[in-house]
Order: sequence, then structure tokens, then C-alpha cells
Amino acid sequence: LGNGGADQSQYVREYASALTSQGELDEAQLWLNRLKQLAPRDALTFSVEAELLFKASDFGELNDLIQSKFDQSKEELLAAAQAAEASATGLAAQPELQAKFFVLADKAYTILGSAYPEMAWLRIASLARRGDIKLALDLLRQAREQVTIFAEVGQAALQGGKVSDQKLAELVRFGKQLDSASHPNIGLLMALADIESWRGNVENARLHYMRVLELSPNHVPALNNLAMMLALKNSRLAEANNAINLAVSSRGPFDYLLDTRGMVLLAMGEAAMAEADFRAALASLPRADRHFHLAEALTALDRIPEAVQQFKLALSLGLNKSALHPLERSSFDELSTTYN
Repeated sequence: LGNGGADQSQYVREYASALTSQGELDEAQLWLNRLKQLAPRDALTFSVEAELLFKASDFGELNDLIQSKFDQSKEELLAAAQAAEASATGLAAQPELQAKFFVLADKAYTILGSAYPEMAWLRIASLARRGDIKLALDLLRQAREQVTIFAEVGQAALQGGKVSDQKLAELVRFGKQLDSASHPNIGLLMALADIESWRGNVENARLHYMRVLELSPNHVPALNNLAMMLALKNSRLAEANNAINLAVSSRGPFDYLLDTRGMVLLAMGEAAMAEADFRAALASLPRADRHFHLAEALTALDRIPEAVQQFKLALSLGLNKSALHPLERSSFDELSTTYN
């Protein structure tokens, strides 16, 4: 900022957002005011303002701000819908207020889809994220690009973490109907595989991942997710090892691949090598679940004080059992009991 960046909206926006995240709201407001001068109609300017109002618990003003974008550009309307949904998600402790912002988000996505039909799928994905699978499927059945949209909806349902196994089973049934009536589609197959993996139906998930790999042998997400699932299930570990090593050789040692490789190595009993991968992944991008994985490796190495430190760090960063893959929740319970 001191080197000319104060006149460039990108740097001002990032700084205002960082201040907001740190809770320095008065200072953030000053930089937001400057941002409004530099980029008054930019959708990202709106997003920073919405973030600041949410952090300040000024929900009335936030509601008005979001609604003010309903007749603006496509980008601003999309930002309004996303801000309303994000606000609702962050208000879980205030159900009545949360419901109001979900209604606001649905209204924004509906307007967006009506004005721009190619974006109608965003409403369906939003409904799936918050667990309304019935309405999401009803709308999906009316859509034209059902296969493409299903891939997005399936991932959204898992992302939200609010969908029961029964509702996930409904999604799988519909996805299989689409699969049998269309040419093989990688997005559809990945959604089916990931949902089945989340439900614990490992063999079904593996078959879908393998179909993806038949279509695209170096498909990194399929290789990564297959390896992770098999490691968590402690099954077919040689296959898991081959898959993740192929992913790393194809894509490079990216942090999320190193994290998965660490999980595979840990399942194979190579805790020291797993520790190295977890630490490398954390050095690239610190995340709560990666501190949890490192705690698991340190536990296996009987370095208990370090394991306790990493597990508590994971909790302090917001590690939540429900956000973990169901196959690793028993390990979370074990460490919680042991290191409480």
C-alpha cells in the first residue's frame, strides 16, 4: 500500500478484507470508503462491504445492501446472492435470522436465474447446500442440462454438510438414472463417486472412480479422492498408493495431494513419511484438518506431547467432526477422548 498500492483497488480491497477478518472494523471502514471511490460498481467492492456489515452484526443494513443489488448487473446480483447465502450459513446460532437470509438468498438466485437462464443452476446448488434436496431435485428435473447440473448439485450437497444419508440416497438414485440414459460424463461420475464415498459405500464409489479413470487415466481429482477413500477405509492400500503417486507425478506436489499421500502412507504404517508430507502440506497452506492428520501421524510415532499440541491447534482453527469425511470421524473421536 505504501508503494502506490493505495491507488489500486485490488490492494485496497485485499487490505480492507484482511482488516475485517481481523476484527479491526473501524480501520476496515476507512479503507472500504476508499475502495468505493476507486471501484464503486465493482461486485467485489460490494462483497467487502457485505463482509464488514456481517462482522459488525449490522444485519438490517446488510439486508438493505443485498436487496439494493437485485436490479443491478449480473455480477452484482450474483455477489448479492452469494453474500446472502454466506450470511445465512454464518448465522446458525440465530435460526430466525438465518431463515430470513436464506429466503433472501433464494430470492436473489431466483431473480438471477430468470434474468440469466444459464445461471439458474446456482439456485439448485444453493438449495442442495442447505439440505433442501426435494426442491433441488424438483427443479433439476425441469432443467435442460441435467447431467451438468447434477455434477454441481452433488458436490454442493456434500459441501453444505447438512444432507442426511436418506437424501443423499435420493441424489444417487437420480444420478444413476441420468448415467444410464446418457453418455458417460466425468462430472456426473465424480459426483456419484464422492457421494457414495461420503455414505461409506466404498466399493460403489470405487467403481465410479474407476469409470472416470477409464475415460481419463490421469484425472487428478479421481486419483486423489480414490486414494483418500481407500486409505481411510484401510483397504486396497497398494492401489491407493499407486493412485496418489500417479496424481503427484501428473500434477506436481501440490499441498492437497501431499495431504492425501500422507493419509495413504499413514494407513500403510509409514508414519514418519506421512509426517513429512503433512508438514509439507501445512507449510503450503495451513488448515485445521491437516493439523489433525499430523496429530494422527505423531500419535502413531508415540510423540504424544506434539500430537496433543497439533490436535488442540486443529480444534482452535475450527476443526469440526461433522466437516470431516465420515470414514475418519472415529479417529477424531479417539483423539478427542485420548487428548481431552
